[in-house]
Amino acid sequence: MIIVAAMSGCASTPNEQRPAPGATSAQTLDSTMSIPGQQELNIIADAVQAIGRQDFVEVFAGVETDAANGRVVVYRVPSASFDRMIASRTDVRRIQVSDAQYSERRLLDLVERIKTREHDWQQAGMSVNLLGVRHDGACATVGTMTVEPFRRWLADRFPGEPICIEESGPAASWGG
Repeated sequence: MIIVAAMSGCASTPNEQRPAPGATSAQTLDSTMSIPGQQELNIIADAVQAIGRQDFVEVFAGVETDAANGRVVVYRVPSASFDRMIASRTDVRRIQVSDAQYSERRLLDLVERIKTREHDWQQAGMSVNLLGVRHDGACATVGTMTVEPFRRWLADRFPGEPICIEESGPAASWGG
């Protein structure tokens, strides 16, 4: 099983709480809502993300919420037009713009190229448990239990590409 995650699609806090096994959606919602201002930050993050993905696909990398500091951090490849769009927002005081090396689109394209080689890495005895992009535009992320062999495999087939590899087990089933 491969889980593909557009990590930049998540408006999350740096220490995001995950629901406990057996938690209901109401319990999960209550724990998220207990962070002061989190709902407002999520609304801002969602709006900026939608505009970035629609109108600034070549520069938008992702967003994260920073509830501790009451702001949304927006990652983008440096762009004057994107920065003007942010500056024109009424909630600009709640937004911090940070540089990204790559756009979400560029990294998602790389993830797709890696996925097309699935048969090859399976034949080599390796599996991928997570494919996604970092919300800060640093790299495409590959999660596997065979980190070093996969690192070498990727380096041979995708030289110079921005790929982060991490140890990641199979997705857990939480009941059912």
